[in-house]
Amino acid sequence: ASSNVFTAGLVYTPGGDDRINSLQDEDRLTGTGTNATLNATLGNANDNGGTMITPTLVNINTVNTAFTGSAGGVVGRVNTLDLQDATGVNAVNITRISEGFGATVQNIASAAKNLSVKNSQSPNNTVNFTFLGSAVAGTADSTTLTVSNVNTGGIRVEQNAAVPTQGFETIELVSSGSANAVGVLRAEDLATLTISGTQDLRLGGRGVTIGAQGVEAVRYADGLANVNGSLTKINASTFEGKLDLTLGNES
Repeated sequence: ASSNVFTAGLVYTPGGDDRINSLQDEDRLTGTGTNATLNATLGNANDNGGTMITPTLVNINTVNTAFTGSAGGVVGRVNTLDLQDATGVNAVNITRISEGFGATVQNIASAAKNLSVKNSQSPNNTVNFTFLGSAVAGTADSTTLTVSNVNTGGIRVEQNAAVPTQGFETIELVSSGSANAVGVLRAEDLATLTISGTQDLRLGGRGVTIGAQGVEAVRYADGLANVNGSLTKINASTFEGKLDLTLGNES
């Protein structure tokens, strides 16, 4: 199929008794015109139980994905969109994640210039944007990561590998919409982190120690990971909100 805008929502089965994801592994979508866009809603897994969807996308510039599954039923929820077979992707936006869950867009095959997460209240889970190593193998890769109404345990922006060796050298982290909290930003190769936006931002984990008299201590965790040996600069000079940033022995 060819179009400038694809909308892949949830559809009913022919019997009308079950809703499934219309975006499937077998789909081949070709973008036409300026800023060809895929708007995908990924809910509970289809009858095959697959929690990952890997479509073929040709010249699709912007991918907007909502992960809306609730893990109900037998087969669980779709939590991963694999873009290994996608070309031309310049922006990946996660527009919603069901409360209490994480989400992954993986094997992004180009160094997308814009990433974003919106409407995710999942402080114990992680949002992942991971890339093919070849996509971020340059020495001056850069991207902008925007968070809006986000409270998550972590965001990962780096090569898709157990031990990543490639990533973005420059990331601009934008806090928008409403106050945001990110437990840890994992970003292999990161040299320069610029923080901007207008909404309060906490970058770093928090925990409390409870004793007989109540809260006895607050525990802090590093806000950055996988940056040891690469990070040289953090610039928040244009940030207009309140910044709560925890730095320690970043690994």
